[in-house]
Amino acid sequence: MVKMRWWDLLRARSAFGRMIRDIDENITLTLVDVGSVGGIKDRWRLLEGRVHSYCFDPREGATPREEPGRTILPFAVGRAQGTTDFYCTRFGNMSSMFRPNADTLYRFQDRETKAEVVSVEQLEVRRLDDVIPESTVDALKIDAQGGELEVLLGAQKLLGSGLLLAEIEVSFIERYISQPLFGDVVAFMRSYGFDLLDLYRLRRYYRTNYRILRKCQIISNAQSGQLSYADAIFFLSDAALLSHLDRLDVADKSNFLARAILLLLIYGKFDRALQLFKEQQPLLSESLQGSFMLFFDRLPLPKRRSDAERIKRLNR
Repeated sequence: MVKMRWWDLLRARSAFGRMIRDIDENITLTLVDVGSVGGIKDRWRLLEGRVHSYCFDPREGATPREEPGRTILPFAVGRAQGTTDFYCTRFGNMSSMFRPNADTLYRFQDRETKAEVVSVEQLEVRRLDDVIPESTVDALKIDAQGGELEVLLGAQKLLGSGLLLAEIEVSFIERYISQPLFGDVVAFMRSYGFDLLDLYRLRRYYRTNYRILRKCQIISNAQSGQLSYADAIFFLSDAALLSHLDRLDVADKSNFLARAILLLLIYGKFDRALQLFKEQQPLLSESLQGSFMLFFDRLPLPKRRSDAERIKRLNR
């Protein structure tokens, strides 16, 4: 694998910053962030004020409020309006509308203690489809500690209205009682035309053992622990994206494509962004064509292996 050099990363980031300053002012993105403790992630800061986020977290405060660049909506999100129990755990990041699954967690180091329920609160629950304005939402991020599918079931109108990307925490083991797992979320998203684009921030739990052994290797690239959860990145499939594009007016196609390309770029999918740009370039406005072309031309090319290096690698 050819690795980027640190100066190549700086060049790419600098080129992106110039493009953001140059592109049309009307190109803005909307993010719905369910589970927004700690604020939006760094990738969104690359957009320099071109994104507005709707941030949901029941611990944010008592009343909705507006802040620069974001709307705070301090209630839980689920499939139906009402109230729900919220299990507050010793380790705050494991608090959830689902009760922690002690029968599973006791098998892993420290997890049962961290997931110990210290109190139960009542929270107001809303559906995303009842709360988010009719305007287009570009990206959806969900970190609901086991409740991700519940959120999606209350956002089916949003999913079919032009959403481009979803970042969803998915679990591979039942950390919470009766929680949906990775396969359930993937199948649901596929039914709405979304492909699994990537998994990142993969987290492992380590099995309880008498030596408290965690990480040990005999061969390289082998890892101890059991894959427990990760962030799954979903993006509209090629067919679903083209289908939505066909339904738009000519004037809206350019804006839609620009937002799609920007999302792919801030999630590091430069290959797909460039492919989409070249395939649909005539649908972009002239100014956007120029801005994107200049950006892609400024990107550093990967260091090519020599023929001798390729042959050596094949003969390994």
